[in-house]
Amino acid sequence: MSDTQDVINAVGLNLPQVKQITIAAGVWMADGAELLMISSVTSSVAEEWHMSATMQGLIVTVVYSGIWLGNIASGPVSSKLGRKAAITSSFAGTFIFSCMSACAGGTFWLMLWRFFAGASIGLGQPASLASNQEFSPNDWTLLICMYAQSVFSLGEVYAAFLLMCDDPSLQDLNWRLILVLGALPAGMMAIFSSLFLKESPAFLASKGRMHEATDFLEDLADRAGKTELIGQISLVTPHGSHEDEDSQSLSVLVRSQLDIIMGSKLWLPTLAAMYSAFTVNYAYYGCLFAFPQVLPEISGEGTAGQLMIGALCEIPGYALGGFLGLYWARRSSLILTYTLIAISTIMFVIGANNYGHLVSKVMVYLGYYGVKMSPMIGYIVIYHLSTEIYPTSARTVGSGLILATGRLAAMISPLIYEWITEFTNEWLLFFVLVALFATVNVYIVKFIPETHEVSSGKAFD
Repeated sequence: MSDTQDVINAVGLNLPQVKQITIAAGVWMADGAELLMISSVTSSVAEEWHMSATMQGLIVTVVYSGIWLGNIASGPVSSKLGRKAAITSSFAGTFIFSCMSACAGGTFWLMLWRFFAGASIGLGQPASLASNQEFSPNDWTLLICMYAQSVFSLGEVYAAFLLMCDDPSLQDLNWRLILVLGALPAGMMAIFSSLFLKESPAFLASKGRMHEATDFLEDLADRAGKTELIGQISLVTPHGSHEDEDSQSLSVLVRSQLDIIMGSKLWLPTLAAMYSAFTVNYAYYGCLFAFPQVLPEISGEGTAGQLMIGALCEIPGYALGGFLGLYWARRSSLILTYTLIAISTIMFVIGANNYGHLVSKVMVYLGYYGVKMSPMIGYIVIYHLSTEIYPTSARTVGSGLILATGRLAAMISPLIYEWITEFTNEWLLFFVLVALFATVNVYIVKFIPETHEVSSGKAFD
């Protein structure tokens, strides 16, 4: 066999690969814990430091700005230094800068350290997607993507538990302690990653390190009981790889990979995936920031408990996304995603505007749980697509570009929320905009290629 993916397919999915996939997926757990934490403590920080509404939104926006920059940088860094280097650095940076932000003595330093914490998170995400794709047999890639994404919710549950233990109403939080405790999973994963995470065989082969890739694959085959494969692996450098790639500057490397991503066959699917990622991230992260501010105003006590329930609602959303990804067409799954987002958001708005009656309360919480669950379906389809349509040499840059576009939506959504509430004294319009973005995207998904079109290449002819 001359291709690493052919060997992985022949070996199947086994415990050594699951270990690698689980460690890489930890990037999303750290992401979930950090993002819910910073969104929830913003009010406490603002009250302590007497911040304006715009500054309150900027505290969260700088985190997403850092993630956006990290997503962009992850492609060239992990293409040049490896997936392991990017993932391990992501864990370490998230832990270090989160602890430093807890020690900040003013707004400038808090925003600076939160920016670098976000950049650390963003550095690991495309590398995690690419690594998991390259360790997985083709038949398992979508389910592995679903598994990795669902770990995000576990991070949220951990953060919600810390918030609930400190102050269930989120009104008087010890935010410095919470930020440190919220960073502990990233610190632990940095140790696990440095000790146990392996470089993907596809990356090793793309760098001409055939001996290392062959040894890893033969060891994998031996552990899986596929001893007949040992001695039959004869790797060749993948198409599009260059022997002198290690000597190229990052700028040259990025430019060559962007030529592939925005070439005549990939530019339209790439733009459609970018817009879809923008929409689903605007809906999810905008509401992730808004709900800790809105729920106390609507229902009062028990907000931390509702945040935990909302995080748990994301898990069936991931499961549904995995099921639909396997058995439904891509476009149908995405149409369902954005339709559910629009309906759930409108239900929340109508119920919140008339809160007090039983029917209105039911609409509020059905809408809230629906908004938490439905974007997960889109995440599975879009992020899986972001890894499979690109060759190994451009995979992390392509997925990083799509993730970065989503993070752009995450960056602007807290500011839009704060500006709307400041100028209108109402937050209802923010949720109406979420529904509008989702409705428009229903008509954009026709440019997303179907599964059979991706595998056959017809989508790009």
